Amino acid sequence: MTFIEFFDKTSVENLCACLTSPPERMILIGDKIKHLLNHAERYQRVFEERGYSVEIICKTLNRNNLQGIVSYLSEIVETYENCAFGLTGGDDLFLTAAGIVYERYKHKGIQLHRFNIRNNTVYDCDSDGNSLTVNENTFLSVSENIRIYGGDIIYGDGATVNWEIDADFANDIRKIWDICKKDVKKWNTAINGGDVRSSVFASLERASLLKRDGYRIVYKSDRVKRCLTKAGLALEMIIFIAGIQATDPEGNPIYNDVMNGVCIDWDGKTDNGKYDTKNEIDVMMMHGMQPVFISCKNGSVETEELYKLNSVAEKFGGQYAKKILVATALDKMGESGSYFRQRAKDMNIRIIEGLQDASYEELQKTVNGFWCN
Repeated sequence: MTFIEFFDKTSVENLCACLTSPPERMILIGDKIKHLLNHAERYQRVFEERGYSVEIICKTLNRNNLQGIVSYLSEIVETYENCAFGLTGGDDLFLTAAGIVYERYKHKGIQLHRFNIRNNTVYDCDSDGNSLTVNENTFLSVSENIRIYGGDIIYGDGATVNWEIDADFANDIRKIWDICKKDVKKWNTAINGGDVRSSVFASLERASLLKRDGYRIVYKSDRVKRCLTKAGLALEMIIFIAGIQATDPEGNPIYNDVMNGVCIDWDGKTDNGKYDTKNEIDVMMMHGMQPVFISCKNGSVETEELYKLNSVAEKFGGQYAKKILVATALDKMGESGSYFRQRAKDMNIRIIEGLQDASYEELQKTVNGFWCN
């Protein structure tokens, strides 16, 4: 089958149909060849890593020349059998041209479809009763989502960590959070200051997460040690674990991929081996093809954090990005806290407060709903 897609800056709209039902070829049509080629290269990498053999053809057309667009689309349907037009993205004039060509070549059995990113549903726009079948692979991983928008995840020292998650480590994270949430301020002071005489370290020792020998500390594991090197990781890791454990009423995972401490290079390119523009997202989750960007602030937070979160989410998720800031100390910011909340609302960022006072079951329920609220 041949899919004709009209280029949209919201990259997932160009790719969703091909992940739903991989075609023999994808013809990507737009008005800027550089954009088309750059995106096509990244889409090809996603296809190849999944084992899909999809030929991508890029074609530039004058976006204001309806007749020219109609002429090229007509050429496509005369050349290839089993053509399908994707109506999920693209400029209005391209979509109008698709409608004209569909009417002219109804006898060719052209398919028209539109994909709902938010609920992984394909709509049969030609009303012939045939539509693409949504397969079990209709999702994006965190790394794939970053890639199709032009970036890459950076791994290595001081960058993204691939955690080995098992039941024992998940239980360790819950113990750490239970100690942290009793007194967030005391936790931050003790962990950031490395005060092994603090009651916080005594609690960690009683929980069998470490042993103190004078000023020397022996941690239960390297993973636990990593979690206790920065105060803010306690909140970040509990949200991370809750995302991994999130399931719907039928027991199916709500998020098909969850990562934390995601270090993103904006353009996937290096200068003398070094990445240029970088940002870090505390936790990122994927619900199908819909990304959720989460900033975790276990203490004071500056307004600048809202702009950072918004910037990364808009770049790597566009209109489908969910933006969430989890905070434990906004109630102590007084009047500035009210300004902060209003600014977040203006930027469509959902603020989650009070998780330090919630049970784990309540926290889990909140995380379960990140993608849909």
